Amino acid sequence: MYHHIQVYKANQPRLVRCSDYHPTHQPEGLFYNYLLLKISFRAESELLSNANPDSSYLTECMLKGYINTEEVRRNKREQKLRLEQRSCH
Repeated sequence: MYHHIQVYKANQPRLVRCSDYHPTHQPEGLFYNYLLLKISFRAESELLSNANPDSSYLTECMLKGYINTEEVRRNKREQKLRLEQRSCH
């Protein structure tokens, strides 16, 4: 199935570099990176489960219990309030 993939063991430990996404402006990238750290996978399609209704990485993190759903709701409410305050000024 994965005959074209070659795996090499590095002689010395290496740092893996990931993009540093901003949680407010790029939440999907942030949670994608988070899933990469938490889940062992062979294909990117394995990151999202069938139980994920909107196929988002944020939802997948919530389904797996990696992030607190109440904290996400609170952050969304705070972000909405900030946006409303900006639009009033």
